[in-house]
Amino acid sequence: MNDRLNFAAGEIVGPPTAPLVVIGFCGQKAAGKDIASEYLVTRHGFQSMGFGDAVRRSAREEYGLDNPTVGDLIRIGNEGRQKSGDNGYWARQLIKMIQEGAVYRAVVQGIRNPGEIIRLSETLGQRFFLIGITAPLRLRAERLMARGRSGDPRTLEAFMNLDDADRGIGQPPDGQRTDDCLARVDLANRFVNDGTLDEFHAWLDGRVDQAIRTAVRR
Repeated sequence: MNDRLNFAAGEIVGPPTAPLVVIGFCGQKAAGKDIASEYLVTRHGFQSMGFGDAVRRSAREEYGLDNPTVGDLIRIGNEGRQKSGDNGYWARQLIKMIQEGAVYRAVVQGIRNPGEIIRLSETLGQRFFLIGITAPLRLRAERLMARGRSGDPRTLEAFMNLDDADRGIGQPPDGQRTDDCLARVDLANRFVNDGTLDEFHAWLDGRVDQAIRTAVRR
């Protein structure tokens, strides 16, 4: 059987034991979104997907760029939203990829614009489960500075400038607006990641169980 999600009818065609569950992560910079996503992949069998995957496919198929630069991806990402007039444009493209790949457990990290949440929620309904992750500013700054990747901030001031932009301060409606995204997360689905990794994992286990139960009850 060609298992697929029939979005138009709002039904899943395929095994009834495999309801579609898409968990989306939004959160502050260096709060722990990558760790959460990796845990869902290794512990719960989710497939990690991101809007960047949809942008890269567009770069390859529509722009002929097999090895796009970061600048190319930013430009293509902005053009997609601006030309469509839809801040959830790349969420729409990602949903198509989930449909085409017959994916039943997907984790989407890096949600930074409310338009993306709106599009995912409207299309997937109860199959979409939004989680928000935060942590104290100084702890997040220490994590990012300790990571030491090229381009990472090296001072608290540099981190705060980066963090402000990510939160949405001074950003356009179609830009990064993490604060607005977090405001859309139910209180029960928000986690302050300032404790141990075991505590974080245990909380995630509970949220995954809830997401699956919600999808089954749709």
